[in-house]
Amino acid sequence: MSDGTDAVTQAILEAYSRLTAAFWPALHAALSERARHRAGRGEAELRRELDGYVAELGPIGLFWKLDRVLDRGPRARPPSHLTYQGANSTFLAAAGVTRLGELVGRDDFDAAFPWGAQAARFIADDRRVMRNAETIGYIERRTAGGVVGWNRVAKAPILAGDGAVLGVLGMYESLEAELGRRLYWEQVTRDDAIAV
Repeated sequence: MSDGTDAVTQAILEAYSRLTAAFWPALHAALSERARHRAGRGEAELRRELDGYVAELGPIGLFWKLDRVLDRGPRARPPSHLTYQGANSTFLAAAGVTRLGELVGRDDFDAAFPWGAQAARFIADDRRVMRNAETIGYIERRTAGGVVGWNRVAKAPILAGDGAVLGVLGMYESLEAELGRRLYWEQVTRDDAIAV
């Protein structure tokens, strides 16, 4: 653990575990078996494990952003400025890039990303996750070209061993229309009941 990268990779794996447990239980079952054997592994082994999960997700988008406090220099941005540090191929395609190197270090306000109009909302979610160190998830209704679609979206804090929040790990997947509508309306009904 000379440079702390294995601690960060461990923290990302733990955030992935919390997220899959809460929102993708089928993925979590295989993960929990592997996690039992994780203690004492070095950075290379942890990195291979993380890369394996990233590759196994198929159509589920995965990304993580870290607060650049980890490499803050004299001209660094203020705390809680999250930049992308990792993703799978599904997320890279959504971002309009083909290689991870084209994503790393950029933030949601980058004009080249297709989600520019939603950047403020994404960052508000990130700040909520970081401020409260909580895992969140919701069904999102989206419209593109007059067609309604549905996404399951979830985010978890990436926590250091001392509990400090290092960043955010996020996952999302497109849902079939009927399932998306049903889950969305369950969510709206639940949220309305809580607000009363």
